[in-house]
Amino acid sequence: MPESVQIPGKVSIRTLNSRFRGPFSLYQPEFTTATVQPAAIANVVNTIRQIWLRANGARCYSGGGSIREQNFCTYKDITWSVDALQPAVYVACNGASSTATPEFPTLASGTDQPTLVEHPVNLTNVSFESAASSITWVDLSGQELIRASVGALVTPIIEQTLDRSTYACTIDAQWANVTIESSFLGLPYIVNGVPPNWYQPQDDSTGRYHGRHVKISPAWASFVNPSLITAQNTSSSPFDILLAATTSSDGESQYMPDKIEAIIAVLLADRMARVGADATFQGTITNINQVLQINDGQLFTAPPSDSQYHRLTFQTAVTGFAYGLRGTTGIITSTLVSIIILLCYVAIAVTHVYLSHNGGM
Repeated sequence: MPESVQIPGKVSIRTLNSRFRGPFSLYQPEFTTATVQPAAIANVVNTIRQIWLRANGARCYSGGGSIREQNFCTYKDITWSVDALQPAVYVACNGASSTATPEFPTLASGTDQPTLVEHPVNLTNVSFESAASSITWVDLSGQELIRASVGALVTPIIEQTLDRSTYACTIDAQWANVTIESSFLGLPYIVNGVPPNWYQPQDDSTGRYHGRHVKISPAWASFVNPSLITAQNTSSSPFDILLAATTSSDGESQYMPDKIEAIIAVLLADRMARVGADATFQGTITNINQVLQINDGQLFTAPPSDSQYHRLTFQTAVTGFAYGLRGTTGIITSTLVSIIILLCYVAIAVTHVYLSHNGGM
């Protein structure tokens, strides 16, 4: 299964990164996990990229700019980035023998197998979906399930006729601090970003990342897996379509808990990332050249104080090779001294050659 896929949108292409448990993964993390950039922030990053390239190109190729204005005309790479929050979803599933008191994983760290705890389910209070769906969302609470954002009882459609077990899944959804960026050397419109140590500690001294835990109601979670009408005019759902794609032609299904974890993690992360997806820039562009300011540029006018908006600060990093007198804070003293010493050496060398030549005459 792919661990990195691109999700196209109106203005940008987001990168969904995932790590799966099971034999179809290069890694064996504690839990299946997925993370993807919010659609609104990804659109912002790519829009800033387009504005910056247009403004910089006008300076470089118009011929009217000064040397100071043209110091971005040659470069090795450019990155445009915004610090924001993005969803990180962790999922673990267990084959449950009973739908009344299923055993849910606790998501406790440091164990080879997920620790299980029984949690009674009142089916009259859970959020049922359409007949095509195989997920029933459950409100999990209790001290042993403190990391649970929401639970899910999953009976795969392909197994219902075989009287197979229902799977109990625990989901930990978080908002993680991430630097979301786009690179000049990367393909156009593609945006990426992942939390540090988001799926596995790098060594014993660093723990797995923990962001802002989110509690999800079963009613909201039901929107993750809406009912769909397929091209064959049959009722289905995103979960069922993805699960069917992982099943062999003879109907044999292996590694079912791992597949269910992967699908739920991907669907829920993408649903969280689409919250506020229609949000757009507020205010108007003051001066397009503000985007090229080395410090404290303000591209947009501030919207009215009574409007609801969130202020974003973007950063542009230009990578390359340069040698000059000026830096971001003014003249570089060490460079100036080096140039003066070099000029003195050249003057002494030229004088020596001149005197030696005249003396030889």
